[in-house]
Amino acid sequence: MKSLPLAGFGTFAIAARHLSFTKAAQEMHLTQGAVSQQIRQLEERLKLTLFVRYHRRLELTVAGSPFGCSVKP
Repeated sequence: MKSLPLAGFGTFAIAARHLSFTKAAQEMHLTQGAVSQQIRQLEERLKLTLFVRYHRRLELTVAGSPFGCSVKP
């Protein structure tokens, strides 16, 4: 069994706080695409969808909420 990508959890926490991959990328000094890729890899490994992606907006899913519940946007 492969280990979980730990960087993805940190990226998730920042993206959940901002509810934005773009703002998370700015805070982490990464590209928006890199943040999106880390989140997608984490979701694939967990076999969960953590965010609902809308045009220019994110929402936490029920699965993502317990992880991001203590983080306020």
